[in-house]
Amino acid sequence: MLTKGELQKIVDTAVSRIVDQIGQQGDRNSDTVTTLQAKVITTAQIPDGLTAGGKLIISRKAVITPAAKDELKQRGITFQRVPVANKEEVKFGGKRRLVIVGADLTVSPNPGPTVSETTKFDCVVQASQFIAGKTELGERCVLISAEAEVALIALNRHRVNRVIELRSHEGKPEFIRRCESTAANVVVVGATGLSHWQTRNLIEGFFEQEYSAIPAWL
Repeated sequence: MLTKGELQKIVDTAVSRIVDQIGQQGDRNSDTVTTLQAKVITTAQIPDGLTAGGKLIISRKAVITPAAKDELKQRGITFQRVPVANKEEVKFGGKRRLVIVGADLTVSPNPGPTVSETTKFDCVVQASQFIAGKTELGERCVLISAEAEVALIALNRHRVNRVIELRSHEGKPEFIRRCESTAANVVVVGATGLSHWQTRNLIEGFFEQEYSAIPAWL
């Protein structure tokens, strides 16, 4: 038989362990709050580290795809819309990248100040991987390649990319409509597109476009 003092000691030890476990669980829950500044939230942008009970903080104007909402619900993650980093007044805060595949490819017309950075690759696969990493951060990219069809295939292997091809002699209204219909974040420009006099204007329109909605199939 255990004495009263021994029983009390066992109870105190058990209570202490339970309190410690609750405290550790609280610490873990406090770390499961993630903030995303992207304008469009897809399943690819939901962090793998977020577990049930976690919270996703997004911009007040951000658009969440239906698939992303379903995944959040299935994983028991809630999301909250709040102003993020005081960037609500910025029309498009992400970098605007021009990616060129093929060192001997002549780029004309030059998009000029519309583009934040220009990066060159010799391999379209490497370029597509690079672009996927940037679009996941909410950036937009224009890929210029002499082999537009190959570039489209490589880019579409990454689900974070929403890709359209700039068509030769395409008018700006039609081009913008295609951008809006897919919430495009990557535009592929082939050799024929480079010779189009309106290419620079179309690229500028792509970078300046704001998407108020996103297709349900994404």
